[in-house]
Amino acid sequence: MIYDLSGTPPEAFPDITQMEIEPDGIIAIGGDLSPERILAAYSQGVFPMPYIDPEGKSELEWWTFPERLIIYPHQVKFSKSWLQRIRKHDYEVRMDTDFMGVISACKNVPRHGGWITPDIVEAFVRMHQLGFSHSVEVYQNNELVGGLYGMCLGNMFVGDSMFHTKSDMSKIAFYHLVQLVKVLHMDFIDCQQVSPHFLQWGGTIISRDDFYPVLRHSLETPTLTGDWTGLMNKVANDIKLNGI
Repeated sequence: MIYDLSGTPPEAFPDITQMEIEPDGIIAIGGDLSPERILAAYSQGVFPMPYIDPEGKSELEWWTFPERLIIYPHQVKFSKSWLQRIRKHDYEVRMDTDFMGVISACKNVPRHGGWITPDIVEAFVRMHQLGFSHSVEVYQNNELVGGLYGMCLGNMFVGDSMFHTKSDMSKIAFYHLVQLVKVLHMDFIDCQQVSPHFLQWGGTIISRDDFYPVLRHSLETPTLTGDWTGLMNKVANDIKLNGI
C-alpha cells in the first residue's frame, strides 16, 4: 500500500509498523516537507526522496528500504593507509558554517533520477536553521572541496548525502563525523541505504524490522539541537594534537 499524504496535516505520517510495505520500500507520495512531517517521517526511519523525470518534473516520494546500513562508531575500521592520509592535514574541517554550500554541492552530484530538488534544499536549510540538520565541510585553500550533511534525531545521526570535488575529501568529512559522534556518545550513524563503500569501514546491514527497536531506543534520548561549530572545532583540533 502506498499512502497518499496530499491534504493531510503537516505532522501527519502513517504508522508504518501497521502497513503492508511495498517490496521496494516506498511508503507514501505527496504531502509537504514541513519540519513537522520530516521529523515524523525520520522518527520512523522514513526519508523523502523525490523522483525527477527526464523532463525535470518531480514527485515527492517517501521511502524506507527493506535493508539499511548503520554504523556503530566504535566498530568503524580505518586502514593504516587511510589514517596516513588523515595525518597529512592538508585540509581544514568545519561544521555548520556553510550548510547551503554543502547541500547545493550534493544537489549537483549526478544521480539516477535525482532527488535533491529545490524543495528538498529549502526544507533542509530550514531544518538546519532549527538546529536539527548539520553540515560537515572540508576546505583546501579556503575552497569547499568536500562534505556531507545529515540530521541529528534522538541519539543518532542520519546521513543524507555527501559530495567531493577533490579526491578523499568526502571521506575526510565522514572520518571527522565519526569522531564527533564518538565524543557525543551517540548510538549510531544511519546511512539509510546499503553502500559497499561504508561496508568496507565496518558498517552493519540491518533489516527494516530489526531497525525499528534500535531506532526507538535512540529516540528515547533528547535530540541535541543547535549549532555544532564549536563541537567540531574541538574534535578537529584534538585530531591534530593527537597526531591523527
